Amino acid sequence: LDHIVASGENVNILVLDTEVYSNTGGQTSKATPRGATAKFNMTGKTTKKKDLASMLMTYKDVYVATVAMGANPDQCVNAFVEAEKYNGPSVIIAYAPCINHGYTMRYSQQHSYNTLFRYNPNAKEPMKLDSYDPTMNYRDYVETENRFAILEKVNKANKNALLNLSEKDAENRRAAYLNQQKLIKEKEQNKKENKAVKAEKVAKTTTKSTKKPQKVVKTSANSTKTAKKSTK
Repeated sequence: LDHIVASGENVNILVLDTEVYSNTGGQTSKATPRGATAKFNMTGKTTKKKDLASMLMTYKDVYVATVAMGANPDQCVNAFVEAEKYNGPSVIIAYAPCINHGYTMRYSQQHSYNTLFRYNPNAKEPMKLDSYDPTMNYRDYVETENRFAILEKVNKANKNALLNLSEKDAENRRAAYLNQQKLIKEKEQNKKENKAVKAEKVAKTTTKSTKKPQKVVKTSANSTKTAKKSTK
């Protein structure tokens, strides 16, 4: 994935993020969130989820979007349309819950578990956060999922610590995206201000160059006398 994106070619890539290695039976992966159980890690993953979206945005010329159709269908469609139009590499990371998640989609947009956004380097507003402010407690949400709820049985002693860290991970991701949006806005504003300053300087220079210098004619008493003699 990294090699293709770095090529700069006009390719569209869809990442189906099930947060496990689904093709081989659902083993834990770098995309698995902290605290979630999966094959090879049945007592809960102890490290945080890889933030693929932030890694991709470091290229500065890659269209990146995180989507979840069950949470926000309109945002999902908009991301696909924008990615198709983008002249360059585009990557859509689609949250794709599998059967092991076992939760209801109505909770999808009420918590900070997934922050949906679109990053389009060519847009007037490059970074758009499409998620609402969380209204649901993170713990209340994740404990509706089998992969987190089972911690009560398999790792009760570390359950609270793992879920607290998992919540902090999600909050940090959201904060990072918000900060990224802020920095991009400031950068775009600085570009506009610098452009305006340059335009003003060019305008002043052009005005000066178009003004014709006044001719100064100096006369003296001797030159006046010479002129009188010559006229006689």
